[in-house]
Amino acid sequence: MTAVNRRGEKVFLPRIRLTWGELVERIRDERPGQLKWMAAYSLHAHGWSLAQIAVAFGCDKSTVSRRLRALERRLIAEYGITPPTQKT
Repeated sequence: MTAVNRRGEKVFLPRIRLTWGELVERIRDERPGQLKWMAAYSLHAHGWSLAQIAVAFGCDKSTVSRRLRALERRLIAEYGITPPTQKT
């Protein structure tokens, strides 16, 4: 499957599953500014509250909520990846 990135270039999207680490590496190369929100997304998936993430990242709780929802939609749409689950 292919998609078009923001620069209008076709990007091949493999149908294989990526691990969380592989996804972070790919995001780091394609969208360096998203790493902060990938980290926040992972923290939230592992039990941190939105308020705790907001304090740690120096922003509003509503901003964290909005950015994490947008990131989750993008990860599912572009990569078919669901969030990491909390380990018990």
